[in-house]
Amino acid sequence: MDKKTEDFYIRLKEELTNTSIWPTEYLFKFIVPSNAEKVEFVTYITGHGWGSNGCYNCAEFCNSNHIFTVNGGEFQFNKDHPNASSTNYCMSIDAITQGTIPNQYGTWGYGRAGWCPGMDVKPFITDLTDH
Repeated sequence: MDKKTEDFYIRLKEELTNTSIWPTEYLFKFIVPSNAEKVEFVTYITGHGWGSNGCYNCAEFCNSNHIFTVNGGEFQFNKDHPNASSTNYCMSIDAITQGTIPNQYGTWGYGRAGWCPGMDVKPFITDLTDH
């Protein structure tokens, strides 16, 4: 293993060891095969997993901004969830016909970041071929 690669894995181990609070920055290394014709970033965005460590916690009930680094540069995208702050979107006939399981207890009727209770979360796919 060359020095640069070894240094990367030493730093990665340190970051993962020191990182036990969510949300936080995570470090991933992915090497694209030289013969790849297309590269896509696929993620499932639900809003879960943030709101700890004293930050404003609206989790799946808010839109959010997602930033990641590609080849040392920043590539930013926004995934809009206009129904995330609605108090009754998941109760709508449209949402129920898409998979919402109606008449649950609690907050089942509130709009969320890309899903309602009972729905599958659809993947968000971004083409990174040119990055």
